[in-house]
Formats: sequence, structure tokens, C-alpha cells
Amino acid sequence: MENSLSQPDASPAGTAYHFEVNCGFGDPRPTAFFVTVEEAIAHCERELNIQLSDSHERAHFAAVLPGQQLRMRGQGLRWLKGLRQPVPVAVPAPRYNEGVHVRPYGAAAWLTVQERYFSAGSWQYLMCQGAGTFAEALLFPPGTAPTPPAVAAAPPQAAVVPPAQGEQLFSLHTTELLRPAAAKLPLPPRLFLRTAPGESAQIVALCGTTGKLFTTTAYNTGPYLLAGGELYPSREALGAFFEQQHAQMLPAEGAATLLGVDGSLREIRPEKGRKSFRLPQLYAALEANYVDVHCPQHGPYEGYMLVFDDEGKDRQRPINPLATAIWFETYPLDRYAPVDVVAGPVLLMKSNLLR
Repeated sequence: MENSLSQPDASPAGTAYHFEVNCGFGDPRPTAFFVTVEEAIAHCERELNIQLSDSHERAHFAAVLPGQQLRMRGQGLRWLKGLRQPVPVAVPAPRYNEGVHVRPYGAAAWLTVQERYFSAGSWQYLMCQGAGTFAEALLFPPGTAPTPPAVAAAPPQAAVVPPAQGEQLFSLHTTELLRPAAAKLPLPPRLFLRTAPGESAQIVALCGTTGKLFTTTAYNTGPYLLAGGELYPSREALGAFFEQQHAQMLPAEGAATLLGVDGSLREIRPEKGRKSFRLPQLYAALEANYVDVHCPQHGPYEGYMLVFDDEGKDRQRPINPLATAIWFETYPLDRYAPVDVVAGPVLLMKSNLLR
């Protein structure tokens, strides 16, 4: 909408919008949100240059129920809608209204928005074609590049809670989703599997602009195929595999662990007669022409180092699930910026093994 009602700073904590107004299905302009139906009606009267003088007519609009849509005609159609779920005050307007055509990241087909709602700190969109629900970070409109759009940071009362101790983020970049009839769908680079003790694994989208995580149900239905051919029937099974590998990846004394992009682990030792690695051996193990080294100065991997392909991102090598989990353990998303990931195979070793 061209005009929207700003709530005063004195709004009590926890205040939420309960009504929205737009021009109709498919209107690409931002929607106006209101706390009370009286505010929404007054907005429509101003926009349409009308006045609801008939008390019966006003009562009709004032009785709008959650999810119900009512048309107000004047100099342009307006829809007054009661929200199924209230939206916290100051939440950024959604990028797409009902009826708009969008395309999920990694999918070939255009889909139509059937309904949207605000949940877990972001807008979620249910599609008409029965394709499921997608987080806003995974959708883009016609005429834009097929990459997840940046998502505005959520307000304090709707902020996404950062992962608690014990939670892990494993990249799904080397994982394919097997749809019915074994149709492979490559998963987006910014999609991660979040695991936590005693909780079901969840698939989340990482916004590279804000560092926020947004739960998405669009990719929940397995099975999942890892690079290398390992098949897992559910995200819980895939999460159990990643957690098992994560628990076993610390190298033995005098050795390094090669973390594969498929989540595999392989022990590498210095050449016979040597107590440390030489560069040619590292180049061969990582299939790289140049290597880079990162030594965490704090956190659970202090005293270890990550050795990786210095050109890994330029070569567009896959994101490494275990090495990226190490990175987020060392540099939590809620405290460090910019957001980063680790690409290609990685060697995890004690710092004294490279001299």
C-alpha cells in the first residue's frame, strides 16, 4: 500500500497487528497492517475516498473474523482481512501477497502464493500447487536472479533464538532431495540441518545478509541422498549420521582427519619418517593448488587447525558440512559477522603437525 499506519512508540510490549489491508489478490505492493479493525476501516476510507456512513455497513466490516476477507469498493478495490495469526508490531512487510507467482530456490517451476503467515521470525508462504510451505528467504520473484533474497532482521520480540549449546548446523549443499519417481532436487547452498540433543532435526535457511536462521518445511520430505551415494530416509536419520561423524572427527595423536564434502572421515598421517606434513602431501589430499590455514584462537577447537583449498570458493567447490559446523561452533552466528562457510575437503589437525 502507498500508506501504512505507524504505531506510536508507546505501544505496549507484545502488541500485535490483527488486520491487514491490500488491493486484492496478487497486489505486489506492501500490505498495511493494523492493530484494530477501526484503524483498518479508517485507512480504507482514506484510500478509497469513501465514508461508511451506514451503521449496518460499518458493523459488517467491523465483524471481520480471523482469515476472512471483505471487499471495500471505491476508487480502487481494497481487501480487509483478519489475520489467522497476529503479527508483532514493527515486523517488516511481506515481500509477496496472495496470488503472486514466485519461484522456490533450486526449483524449475513457478508457484502461486495461496496464503502467508508469520512464524519463527519470518514470513512463511503456502503454495496453491500443493508444493508445501516455503520461508521467504527461499523465494524470489520473476525477473530476479535465482538466489535467496535478503531477509530483513526480525524485531526484538520476534527475534530468532540462536542455537543453544549442543546444537549443530550441518550444510546440505552436497545433499539431494529425492522426490517421488526419484527426481533429484539439489538443495540450496544456504540450507542447513540443525540438530540438538533430544530434539527432532530441522531444516533451516541461513540468510547471508543478517545471519538469521529461518525454519522451512519445504524440504522436510525425504529421502535424502548424500554425495557418494548414501541414502537416508528422513532428516532425523541424516542428522544422526552427521552427529555421529561430528563426534568421531577429532584426529588421533600424530594424525589429521580429512573431512569430506559428503560427511566422510579419513585418517591422514605424515609421510613415513616425518612427524609433520609437507605441502605436497596437503595439496594431494585436498586436491588443491594452494592451501590456506585457519587456527581458532578460542572455543572447542583451540589448538587445532583447519587446512583447506585456498581457491575452494572461487572453484565453486561444495560447502563442507562438518568443517562448516566447526566454523559455527567457533564463530556463533549471533556474535560474529559476516556469515561464512567452508568449501571443499578440509584437514583437521593439531597445530604442531604443520611446520
